[in-house]
Amino acid sequence: IVEGADPTLLHAQLVPVLFERATADGAAAPTRELAAALLCRVLRRLRSAAQRDELCGRLVRELGRGATARRRLLFAYACRLLLAVDDDAAAMGLPPSMASAACACSRHYFKARGFFDAMLDASRDAVPNVRLQLCALLPALKRALRLPGDGARLEKLTHAAVALKSDGARDVRAAAAEAEAARAAGATAAAADADAAATAAVRAASVA
Repeated sequence: IVEGADPTLLHAQLVPVLFERATADGAAAPTRELAAALLCRVLRRLRSAAQRDELCGRLVRELGRGATARRRLLFAYACRLLLAVDDDAAAMGLPPSMASAACACSRHYFKARGFFDAMLDASRDAVPNVRLQLCALLPALKRALRLPGDGARLEKLTHAAVALKSDGARDVRAAAAEAEAARAAGATAAAADADAAATAAVRAASVA
């Protein structure tokens, strides 16, 4: 439906229904998650910048800053899709056609439309499960940053990570520590790859 429909019709007719499903108190989790995933997919299909901005604003306002923990957890789920954290659609409880690559946006867009800041605000959420979901996203949020332009966001991310590692909930502390270890491992691997590439370049130059 999303792929074949006119973007204007998607915005006018499908988006309101999807938000209704995503925010319905009585809806089952798989139904709400599929609705959120479809909203992310529709975002990629909309041609009008104004319509995309409106959809992003609603996602941040109604889910990211939603009144219930269920909505804020759903926002974390959407952010996983937007950042393409999981390549396997089945791992996200979605059909194959809804893999993260089909729902993802650029890192710049993720930051510019308020998703980054709204997700990071979850470090102060009153519900431990919401903070727990943020821990899982910390490495992906870090990868979305580009210095020097994102210096302020990096500082905010660092403060949030420190707070989560001393969180009052044991599961949150453990998840924050695990995220930090994963980030460090990724940085070490990246540095090793860079060193190997530099060494290879030097050898190639010396042979030439």
